[in-house]
Amino acid sequence: MNFEQMKYIVEASKEGSISRAADNLYVSKSGLSQGISMLESELGVKIFDRTNTGIKLTNAGERVVRHAIQMLEMMDNLNKEVKTIKRKNDILITISMTPTFSFLIQQIILSLDHFHPNLTFQVMENHTKTMLKNKQQLADFSFSALTRSESKYFDKQTLTHLGQTRICIAVGKKSPFYHAKSVRLADLKKKTVIAYTLSDYEQLPIEFSSIQDAFLTTNVHEFAFDMLSEKDAVLYLHSFTLWNQPIIESDEIRVIPIEDKRIKPVDLWCVHRIEERESEVVRLFFEELTARIKVVLKESFDGKEGTH
Repeated sequence: MNFEQMKYIVEASKEGSISRAADNLYVSKSGLSQGISMLESELGVKIFDRTNTGIKLTNAGERVVRHAIQMLEMMDNLNKEVKTIKRKNDILITISMTPTFSFLIQQIILSLDHFHPNLTFQVMENHTKTMLKNKQQLADFSFSALTRSESKYFDKQTLTHLGQTRICIAVGKKSPFYHAKSVRLADLKKKTVIAYTLSDYEQLPIEFSSIQDAFLTTNVHEFAFDMLSEKDAVLYLHSFTLWNQPIIESDEIRVIPIEDKRIKPVDLWCVHRIEERESEVVRLFFEELTARIKVVLKESFDGKEGTH
């Protein structure tokens, strides 16, 4: 049993519905259902009875959910205690981001470890909708694509525009698009899709924005890339997502831009939670981090080396 599965069964038991639980957690219905089925198989008990009106906890399921709630509460309390301990001695920077930023921010953090010996990080992947919903509890720095209307949710003083990105596809060598310089949306109809759980596909036209029918939905990057290497499939992503990653440098996977009038450049932002007594170290780190991100975004948008 992992924490993701515990969240699945707790939310499903609250809602009495797989569909509503999946919507609340911003995951696909099939992904959530599969996660619950795997947990039932692992434990050897049936957690839910499926009915025409939804789902209902079994007797064993009630006990499993009760323990899951306790474990999630314990983990939440532990995280709070760890934060308290760290803040007494260290400078903790919390970063929330949509998956498209994961590899880039990882690279930059590794290259900026000289800033302060006690600088520590807590990094989380989140869906854009989660950030908007919990804007009063944002991380120190939150990175996401935001539409113009979404950006109005935040104080202008907290917003930093990082640049723009293009929507592309990633493909492996078994894809007919592997050697293409670009593709059209019409070329992608009925193609097998691999989707990342927390990614936001709403920037795509409606007929491409649903991940409900994806061949594979996962929150494990390596698994998605392995499947791309072995199958004629596409993964929608931004032009900078795999910037300078080994899997690109080795030509195992290529990133191909989508050339279509319906696809517009996407604006990327950082929401900076400004503290009254923000340290100089945090301020300098923020400036260096965003400056480096802007450089990569510009180069990837202009089609320079890094995404092939």
